[in-house]
Amino acid sequence: IMLFASQHLMKGFAASFTAPSVQFLYASYKIAGPQMQIFGGVTQLPWAMKPMIGLISDALPIRGMNKAPYILAASVLGIAACATVGTVPQGHLGIERLVACLFLMQLQFSTCDLLTEAKYAEKMQSNPQHGPALMTYVWFGLQVGGLLATAMIGPVINHYGPKVPYLLAVLPLSFIVVPIARNYLEEKVQNDNEVAQTRRRIKEQKEATWLCGMMFAGTVFLIYLGIHFQSSRVNAAGAFAVALVLLVAFSVLLRPTIAKVNAFFLIQTSFGFSIGGASFYFYTDTPAQYPEGPHFSTEFYTSVLGVAGSICSLLGIMTYQRYASTWSYRSLLM
Repeated sequence: IMLFASQHLMKGFAASFTAPSVQFLYASYKIAGPQMQIFGGVTQLPWAMKPMIGLISDALPIRGMNKAPYILAASVLGIAACATVGTVPQGHLGIERLVACLFLMQLQFSTCDLLTEAKYAEKMQSNPQHGPALMTYVWFGLQVGGLLATAMIGPVINHYGPKVPYLLAVLPLSFIVVPIARNYLEEKVQNDNEVAQTRRRIKEQKEATWLCGMMFAGTVFLIYLGIHFQSSRVNAAGAFAVALVLLVAFSVLLRPTIAKVNAFFLIQTSFGFSIGGASFYFYTDTPAQYPEGPHFSTEFYTSVLGVAGSICSLLGIMTYQRYASTWSYRSLLM
């Protein structure tokens, strides 16, 4: 039930239900494509804060628990932010406040994702033979939830506007409070000695702690740039500088084997250029706005294209479970 609430309902359905509305919201504020891209990067930065979130939750348990209180706190902020976007009129919700609300929603997604992932990782370690089945359950539910949300979102935006999806998403976002309140995480209250031991182990991992701090500092720096500077060049230069510093830090502070893997994924992700801001206007502009564009309708752009992508993802998951569940990670990458 915990995974259903956090992964299927929240990350699968609610995230997929609200995500297509973001670009239409920015468009209603007359945000240009490059600035839309910058704001989109800022609101996604909570996912880069996951190492710091994990470090804080381990080092600073609340009432002896290091998962449930943080999930609950992030959920309260995320639900309030979602309700604000859905109910507050645009005239009373400036673009900076909108970006802040979207940031808090992503903070809820990333915090719940991280801490519930940690729990089912423990289950996989204790029962490794069930690992592939558990991963399939999580990701298949994610894709099904995303598929349902994507099929629904086009008509909703087309008939009711881009703010209504956030109002409707409040309920699935709130469902996670139930399993948290009932401790479906099966989290045990730590005593003072156990907390002290955890903090000692963290202090022994100085390199990892420094990396968490550097990643958090880089995230804060990029948030500042994205909010206060509209120049795409300034934001691109800042992002490149942060990536370079982290790449050097990985290489210096981590063991070569781990450093190479981190460097690979950092470089691979950095070359995955996102063009969502420009492509949104290219696909959806009217003939009067851009005569040479395809002029996709709202429903086609959000639901038809999204459903096609979700179906391909489901086929990929079924193929993995059927043919590749016993492959090594290196073989999967190749």
